[in-house]
Amino acid sequence: MSTRTARRSATDSRKPGFLPPGGRPRLSPALCRPQPTRRATAFVSLALGALWTGLMLVHLFAGGPIGLADQQDGNRLVCQLGVGNDRPWASDTTGYVYTRWIPYRMPGEACGAAGSGEPYPSSQLLPLWLAKQLTPVLGMGDGLDLKALGVVHAVAVGVLLGLLCAVLTGRLWVRAAFVCAVGLVMCDSLFAGFFVSPYSEPGGLLGILALCVAVLHLARKGCATWGALLALTAAALWTTMAKTQLMVFLPLVMAVMLWLPGPGPAEAPASDAAADERPSRTARLGAALRRRVPALLLCGVLGMCALWFTAEQPKRLNDMVWYDAVFMEMLPHSKDPEAKLKALGADPSLVDAANTNIISPDSAARSPHWEDYRKKVTPLKIVLAQLTDPASLLDKQRRGLVGVVSLQLDFLGSYPPDSGHPEHAKEHRWPLGGWLFKALGNVLIVIPLGGLLMGATGAVVATRRHLPTADRGLGVLALLLAGGCIGQFWMQMLTMGQSDLNKHLIFIGFMMMLGIPVFAAMCGALARARRS
Repeated sequence: MSTRTARRSATDSRKPGFLPPGGRPRLSPALCRPQPTRRATAFVSLALGALWTGLMLVHLFAGGPIGLADQQDGNRLVCQLGVGNDRPWASDTTGYVYTRWIPYRMPGEACGAAGSGEPYPSSQLLPLWLAKQLTPVLGMGDGLDLKALGVVHAVAVGVLLGLLCAVLTGRLWVRAAFVCAVGLVMCDSLFAGFFVSPYSEPGGLLGILALCVAVLHLARKGCATWGALLALTAAALWTTMAKTQLMVFLPLVMAVMLWLPGPGPAEAPASDAAADERPSRTARLGAALRRRVPALLLCGVLGMCALWFTAEQPKRLNDMVWYDAVFMEMLPHSKDPEAKLKALGADPSLVDAANTNIISPDSAARSPHWEDYRKKVTPLKIVLAQLTDPASLLDKQRRGLVGVVSLQLDFLGSYPPDSGHPEHAKEHRWPLGGWLFKALGNVLIVIPLGGLLMGATGAVVATRRHLPTADRGLGVLALLLAGGCIGQFWMQMLTMGQSDLNKHLIFIGFMMMLGIPVFAAMCGALARARRS
């Protein structure tokens, strides 16, 4: 044997899957971890799903129901089911949770986005419809009772957590620990109240969890099969169509879909002569694209659905968003608000409308200069004016971080009016998130540093070729969560900004808490690789 051939054989013998003369493939110990049987996995997954469904029901209803009061945004979503909120006339809807919605057909502009009569699309309409069908079954009368919605959401949480256990790899007790850590996040008092509320946020919370399951399922498969891609597409559509602010996930999900190639033909062992003839770069690129055709097609489907969903958004809400971007965010936090208006091409006299919203009595929309403002001030101009002001961006970052650690919505009550609690009382049955963010409020710099650490660790794990693809999927998931946090943060600060800041940043807090068990799982994967 020549020296060159011997060197090649020694090199090839170290590759996973190489068949040495003896016969058995030499695999990395990391690839040979014992996996539990399908029956054991199914049993533990079902048990965990049932357990967390029960725990969520206990959290929501034991000792009296809890939820989240309506700041008068709920009607635009729920009224589309032909129901109206059953509460005392002219009552303050923010102090108590009024769960009963009785059959009532609202006329004209009374139903829809901000009194415009325009329908408000959201994937959250499906759980609300299911709850409406379940309400009479549970003996809660006609119409819709939000307590039935809490039951629907509790079952959905249990199903997703059971699926999460099924798509993970490794020992069952490790999977169970990971699932329980995620379950504690779902039951946290910062988020649980949304599951008995008329908002679209629950659809986003469940959608993000579904994305986690779909990403890990894709990684477990090891290649982009049609089933795994369709599951990821469905999770992405549900999430991005829950609320427009969740559209930031769209490019991130598309990148994940293109991460792994589809299944290809098995490669025959190469001869010594063929080993010297590597395919050209063009041939390798063509092969990679052919194996990603299903992912590219589904990315196109996601893009078209996103365009449709954007076009269907109520024009009134879009007007409110960009009004708040200028008059609630830019002008009140500018040292020279008149100069800001001039830079946008607007009349400086509109500065008097700072700190108003579009329906305020002294709103700029009531000014004679409003039509000229609408023609000259476009969303692109508003965003560019903010991005080209470094001092303003730093101030936005500071205020946004303060909003992240202030997610407890103290202005919205948690209890029904007959609960015996005072107005605006908040429940703290599992306040882990509140404790965590209160501690972070003393050292805000920890939040961006933690995000950088999460993203860097995710990049390391995702690009380690010697790790099993299932473990690399944890790194991809970490990058998805980190990217989602960054996108959510700046979408809020560059649009509505300070307006309803804490409520709009709730998804960032949720993803940050999900990142804790994901980071621990990534550290475990790296530790296993080092030992092997």
